[in-house]
Amino acid sequence: MGEFVERLTGIAFTSYVDAHVLKPLGITPSELGYSILNSPDHACGYLKEYSLLNAFKRLLIDRQFIGAYYDGWLEIYPHYLNGAAFGGLVGTARGFVRFLQDQLHPHSVLFSDMTRSQFYARQQTNDGSKVPSSLGWQIETRNGSAYYYKEGGGGGFHCLMRMYPAFEIGTVVMINATRFNVRGLLDTLDPAFLGGHRSK
Repeated sequence: MGEFVERLTGIAFTSYVDAHVLKPLGITPSELGYSILNSPDHACGYLKEYSLLNAFKRLLIDRQFIGAYYDGWLEIYPHYLNGAAFGGLVGTARGFVRFLQDQLHPHSVLFSDMTRSQFYARQQTNDGSKVPSSLGWQIETRNGSAYYYKEGGGGGFHCLMRMYPAFEIGTVVMINATRFNVRGLLDTLDPAFLGGHRSK
């Protein structure tokens, strides 16, 4: 998809995202971007010692970024994952929250009403069966209302963001440990913002 954007627009994918996503939302380079601006202040990631990721770390991470073990966790030094289109944005929860806030407004800065409707439409297979995902989100339900989420991670990090349009609420959690249960954390915390409704 990143290569498609570059061929279509004639500019680098990172430049396109900066001009058409980050800047329109007022997101600064210190909140979201494609480089680590303050490496000494950047959190290190951690891999669980007894895990599949740790077993294959040398195939995925350059040796210079692999640190020592601390209480069953392997420290991964700050580094940039060279893959802008598949998860290269580096930043803070505040930066991602700005995106969620835009999506929860009645009219988005980024998308026309029609485009946003298509962005959230549930997809289907060739035989017409609905699948629990849209063009950019996974979809689950809470009390009969759909909510959207995106989970990711890498380099010793694990993160998750959710959006509840019916409640006009978005939540984000970013953890510097790959085995941390981010889903469980938001399942516990989100009901405090949603009037106590727990997911089915």
